[in-house]
Amino acid sequence: MNFSLPGTILLSRIFLLSFYFGCYGHTIAQNEQLDQCLPSLRETLPQMMDSADIPGLAITLIQDSIVWEQGFGFKNGETQTIVHTNTVFEAASLSKPVFAYIVMKLVEKGKINLDIPLTQYVPRQQLAQQFLGANMTDRRLSLITARMVLTHSSGFPNWRPRGGSLSISHRPGSAYSYSGEGFIYLQTVIEHIMHRPLNKLARTYVFDPLGMQNSSFIWQSETEAFMAHGHNEEGKVFDFRKQSHAGAAYSLLTTTTDYAKFVIALLKGTGLSQEQHKDMLRAHISTGYGAVGTFSWGLGLGLQETPKGTAFWHWGDNGIFKCFMLGIPSQDIGIVYFTNSANGLNIGKNLLRQTLGIECPTFELLGYDQYDSPVYLLGKQMATEGIISGMRLYHQLKSTHTGDSPLFGERALNALGYRLLQRQKLAEAIEVFKIQVEQFPDSWNAYDSLAEAYMQQGKRELAIINYERSLRLNPHNENGRKMLSKIHKAKE
Repeated sequence: MNFSLPGTILLSRIFLLSFYFGCYGHTIAQNEQLDQCLPSLRETLPQMMDSADIPGLAITLIQDSIVWEQGFGFKNGETQTIVHTNTVFEAASLSKPVFAYIVMKLVEKGKINLDIPLTQYVPRQQLAQQFLGANMTDRRLSLITARMVLTHSSGFPNWRPRGGSLSISHRPGSAYSYSGEGFIYLQTVIEHIMHRPLNKLARTYVFDPLGMQNSSFIWQSETEAFMAHGHNEEGKVFDFRKQSHAGAAYSLLTTTTDYAKFVIALLKGTGLSQEQHKDMLRAHISTGYGAVGTFSWGLGLGLQETPKGTAFWHWGDNGIFKCFMLGIPSQDIGIVYFTNSANGLNIGKNLLRQTLGIECPTFELLGYDQYDSPVYLLGKQMATEGIISGMRLYHQLKSTHTGDSPLFGERALNALGYRLLQRQKLAEAIEVFKIQVEQFPDSWNAYDSLAEAYMQQGKRELAIINYERSLRLNPHNENGRKMLSKIHKAKE
């Protein structure tokens, strides 16, 4: 990961100057909790952003109502236009809870039943042709309901292979498997039933009733002056993605202020019957990270237990925009923060600790390395200073590490290695995968990843050795078996 930005030192100073000369936000109401966290947050948040190379961020805090909102940094790292509280961001997957709320409104109106198969609303053949490919005859499509989509148990993958058809991986309703495709599938059914596009439905059932006047599921030309530009891990600025078609899974454009109004509605059940509100916020299925009720999924929302009560949450990741929201109904507290950076979720754990006073392991579970974690520091050193400096840091971290827990998580190391591969830093990726094998010698996946990196580097013999090691640990590793067969055929 190359975290270097042109003028990083200058940017750091501008962040601090923007804080000291007013960070374009304001406190609407004071309370005891904010009295405790705001003085330090105003200072440490720009420092966290600087450490994680996040150009711009907006944040809104909730305690019964919106109590504090502020913008930090830049909408565009090159032009250095300032983030305000009315800056519009891509909300990415924070679109999903808004869509789920619309569905619950339609359930109340009797327009759709959560437990009736969706093929009863739209002809099965039409749905199969549109979503699964013209030749798809999987009868399990007729089992999928709106409840399964909203709880991510439809059996669909997150997204179909590029240029490929969509398939169902397991019996619908039997297991959690996060799926954006499922939300697009349900969106089409809802639009068919209501004879109206999603953005108009959102305007009717969410935006207008809750006063979210700066929100839209499609691009609005008048938004451009307020829109933040996305930035990749290196700080490269990207042009606006002007979505002309709404996507229930990803296309919401909004401000933290607007989205906080929606979070408040979820906290209080505004606009929903008590029955529908309760159903939306109860645990329906385990995510696999823990027992139901510890880490589980409601209707369009993640759920986790905290010392302050059950929290609902969701994250957003459109690559160059990342965001997060969390609310705890028993306390009427919540947070919404948006960033215009691929690094935006790398400060989430510390941010929630400072603002709401809770530990939130969600970020690690989702695979987002925190900016002060050993694996993040290693990736930054590898990418900016090279292999020798990176390995020197690794041995330094290893020598000072104490406790029984591993220095790095296997998943975090694997993700770092693949990020380096994607950026064609093959030698650095191989060193990271070597560390993964050293730290987790019984992991078949670690050897599989190292073999793949050697393949990309053109070192077929080393790839063979590591694929064979992977298969000895896991004879069911079909990818390793296929790759070995491919290598041997190429040698013939």
